[in-house]
Amino acid sequence: MELPLDPGWAAGLLLALCRTAGFAVSPVFARALPPAGRVLFALAASLALVRPVEGGLSLAGLAGSAAMNVAVGLVLAFATGLILHLFDVAGEVLDVSSGLASARILDPLTRLEAGVFTRLFRMTSLAILLAIGGDRLLVRVLVRSVEAVPLTGRMSVGPALGEGLVASVGTLLVAGLELAAPALGALFLAEVALGVAARFAPQANVFFLGLSAKLLLSLATLGVVLTLFPGAVRGALEAMLRTSGDLVRTLSGP
Repeated sequence: MELPLDPGWAAGLLLALCRTAGFAVSPVFARALPPAGRVLFALAASLALVRPVEGGLSLAGLAGSAAMNVAVGLVLAFATGLILHLFDVAGEVLDVSSGLASARILDPLTRLEAGVFTRLFRMTSLAILLAIGGDRLLVRVLVRSVEAVPLTGRMSVGPALGEGLVASVGTLLVAGLELAAPALGALFLAEVALGVAARFAPQANVFFLGLSAKLLLSLATLGVVLTLFPGAVRGALEAMLRTSGDLVRTLSGP
């Protein structure tokens, strides 16, 4: 039995696999899928995005196109992964402010140490993102990138690309602080109250009392923060889609 192999389709599959492999490192897929699942996702997505290479490519041209597709996939993975790092920022800030930063444990999803609130925010945001179909919208970004920057096309790298990524990171940090703002405001008032108490009652051990008070206050305000999560995830997803669309247009060139 002979299986005909078209060189154009084989080269197109290789280039599509390079782009989907770069995109599969996005934190959204890295946290939702095990390594084997990400490999299968890259293979399945490449079969859906494959386009035959017309006219053939030299070995150097094929290597250059493969590197370009990997770069496009990595840029999109970074842009789409910012949506989850937003909640990591909020969790880290709350861990430090509440005094739980020292209670860090290994997160099996990222293989990094994370605090209690960081892990809680991370898992909650990922669950909501998957529930509202955010993963399918991310795949749609990948499809649009192939339409804007063909597998054998050229990627435009200019100042606008760096400015867009830096602006996205700045927006991420601000949004993370805004999400944790209710708890941070309550903890700030607690710090002021403890400072006043230490001033008027220096004989009291305000430091140890403050640790318990801040922890209880953080748990009390946690419910308020969690009620903001659905709207925050939806807003972050919309912002990510706009940013990804702008990056795709930037990569496609003028």
